[in-house]
Amino acid sequence: MSKYDFRGAKLDNKEGTLAIGEHQTINNVVSKGIEEVSKELREELMKSDIPLEMKKEIQGAIDASEKEAKEEKPNKIVLSSLLGTIEKAITVASATPTLITAFEKWKVFFEPLIG
Repeated sequence: MSKYDFRGAKLDNKEGTLAIGEHQTINNVVSKGIEEVSKELREELMKSDIPLEMKKEIQGAIDASEKEAKEEKPNKIVLSSLLGTIEKAITVASATPTLITAFEKWKVFFEPLIG
């Protein structure tokens, strides 16, 4: 019998990464990182001179992106569409360097999920 015999085991892990076996290292920082850069992006968005209604729409897209990224299997098409829409809205509505920089930092966390 193998030392990795898991017959009858039930593994229920909806909160993060799971590894089984020897020499496993898990860095579950992507979700936390997304939350941090999303907060920074929201702060820069609120400081910008983008009209309030557009800010609300961008905020909704940021929230939807964050939620989708936390799904067990994020939908790549949905994420890609949301990121493209947010990028277009930010660059067209306001070319402030700090907002663009915050967006670029934020986008980096989503790129691995899109593939």
